[in-house]
Amino acid sequence: MILKTSPNFFKFIVLSVFAILLIVVLGSAVIYFIHRIGQENQKPAVSQNMEKQQVRHIYIGYIEKIEPNKIIFKATKQNNGLPNDIILTAAVDEKTEILKVTVPKKIIAEAQTGEKIFQQEKITFNDLKIGDQVSVINNSLNLAGLKEFKAEKIILNTVK
Repeated sequence: MILKTSPNFFKFIVLSVFAILLIVVLGSAVIYFIHRIGQENQKPAVSQNMEKQQVRHIYIGYIEKIEPNKIIFKATKQNNGLPNDIILTAAVDEKTEILKVTVPKKIIAEAQTGEKIFQQEKITFNDLKIGDQVSVINNSLNLAGLKEFKAEKIILNTVK
């Protein structure tokens, strides 16, 4: 038996297939965009927790207060890549190495003469003053998220 197909029936089949494909494509696009919007909404939460996730061994800041065996300093957002300035406390003991590093204002001129560019000398805890810029280091501990920690090394940064 041979089926007779009319031109209208053929049009109906083609339009039905086209409509199904269109629905599948549009549905896939909607699902894709909903998924992307969900991912974008999660990004700020990740960046807010970035300080807790990253590994940090150094903070650069300015001494605000000096107490027996500790310094309280402000780690600035611009020097440390932080969302805000933070106040930190670093404990100091006899094992803490304290150095003064002097950087010349004209580095290029001194580099051409062959002189030592950065001058480094050991100093004591008593040489530190309020307002000094320091780099506070602890290579044994991840400092990210901590407000108090032991300083293994303190570098007093000066420019001359």
